[in-house]
Amino acid sequence: MDMEKYTFSQVISTLVEIEQGVAQFYKRLSKEVKDKALREALSKTVQESLNRVESLNRVRRLTVTEFSLEPITGLNLEHYMLQINMVRERDPYSLDKAVELEDTLQKLYMEASARILYASPDASELLARFSRESQKRKLKLTSHRE
Repeated sequence: MDMEKYTFSQVISTLVEIEQGVAQFYKRLSKEVKDKALREALSKTVQESLNRVESLNRVRRLTVTEFSLEPITGLNLEHYMLQINMVRERDPYSLDKAVELEDTLQKLYMEASARILYASPDASELLARFSRESQKRKLKLTSHRE
């Protein structure tokens, strides 16, 4: 089995694409919920995802080119993309799906953080922060389900 290899730029571009999709997911979900507090929380999550896109684009621009071309291995982005897309494409949108999405994002960002550390310590720390944020979002969403 061939191990997937990515450049730093490919990883960041994929994460940007994922976050843009996550923002769309939460935007649609926020339109479907009745609870006003939850709707506001979901709208805030949309903005947080868009802020993540900006941060990812910024860190990509600031990363030294020679490191950004080093191959990154052991990060199965296709697997994560498949999981995330399956959650996003299933109807109806629900809090359970949002919890599942945040769980996958948390794992993705934690693994990606470890894999890109040598290429960009700043990007690695950013992704570790996103992982922690996704964990918090998952807990907040779980509390709304009960």
